[in-house]
Amino acid sequence: METPQLSSRLIFIENWHFPGPVLVGGDFNAYHPLWQPGRECPAGRRIAGWLGGRLTLASRPGPTNIYGNTIDLVMASDPGTQAWVDEEAYTGSDHYTITGTTPTADKGGGRAGRPYIPNEEEDRALFRSLVRWGIESVPKEAATNEELDRWAQALRDVLVRAIEGAGRKRRQAGTRAPWWNEECREAHAALKLSRRTSGQEDEDRRETGRAFEAAIRRAKKAYWEQKLEQATSNKAIYAVTAWHKATDTFAPPPLSYQGQTYTAPGEKLELMRREVVERFGDGGDVEDPWGPLQGVGSVSRSPPPAVTVGDRQVEPKREVRWLGFFLDPKLNFKTHADRWATKAMRVAGHLRGLNKVIRGTPPRATAEAVRAVVVPTATYGAAT
Repeated sequence: METPQLSSRLIFIENWHFPGPVLVGGDFNAYHPLWQPGRECPAGRRIAGWLGGRLTLASRPGPTNIYGNTIDLVMASDPGTQAWVDEEAYTGSDHYTITGTTPTADKGGGRAGRPYIPNEEEDRALFRSLVRWGIESVPKEAATNEELDRWAQALRDVLVRAIEGAGRKRRQAGTRAPWWNEECREAHAALKLSRRTSGQEDEDRRETGRAFEAAIRRAKKAYWEQKLEQATSNKAIYAVTAWHKATDTFAPPPLSYQGQTYTAPGEKLELMRREVVERFGDGGDVEDPWGPLQGVGSVSRSPPPAVTVGDRQVEPKREVRWLGFFLDPKLNFKTHADRWATKAMRVAGHLRGLNKVIRGTPPRATAEAVRAVVVPTATYGAAT
């Protein structure tokens, strides 16, 4: 049924004259066998009659909304224009997203890649109809060599436009997620089919979506379990947890001074600078511990002198690293234990970040990772 508003819009379209290349698209809310076999309405007949030989229907056959109807159309003056439902760009609306290409908009001298005609009857039928439509513009006779050249060029243009209009361009495959497997692919295909054949509130469609999400969770879990089982070194653990950044569990406490509380880092810094750094001079500084003690006779804390070995001067240090061991003056290995324990705790923290309260890696895989990485790090250099 045509409303006055719809009728006025159809009159505007029928009287519209465009001087150059044009691309028309939108929700026409009209039915015609040209784009949806088996259904027809008065508005669809008027739009199909307006198309005639002026524009080419660029939309590929198939429903454009979740109810199975084809009411979103794309028409263009260039027969090479193509438009199709882009299932990957679905937004959740009751209308599907339509994507298209047009040779007219290509400024690079032709579309990248060579289009081909799929071995499907509907694509071949579209190719034949485009050839029949374009052949009408080819001259019927060619008396001279120049006319023969123009005839050959016109015929070539008809075939090229028909191939571009009915053909498909091979797309370069993108990089898929490393955990994507065959189960995910089948669940995704089932979800796309459900989106096309069922309503947005249909229970089967929601169930298919939940099955797809469950397949993704299982694939990710299996992938990371395998990664953890294969991790036998610090480098492998860090590669697995490179995405994880540990955060402090508790925020630093506020500072209270003269009845006022300071919580922001900048405020704390300014308070410490004003009340500590600028308030006191160097008169109250602690004496240099490396200098001689006052009133203790000949006892001195002067640093040990440097040792010259050949042409090289070796400065004294509180600790020395040798083959992974940290040696201190008393040889009690306290520094060595502290250093390697810190490294082990850092690795353990990364493993802990992979596990949550409900979800996480299996206990067996986590225990194997701890035995393979954390324990050897913490006990480096210990007697076995």
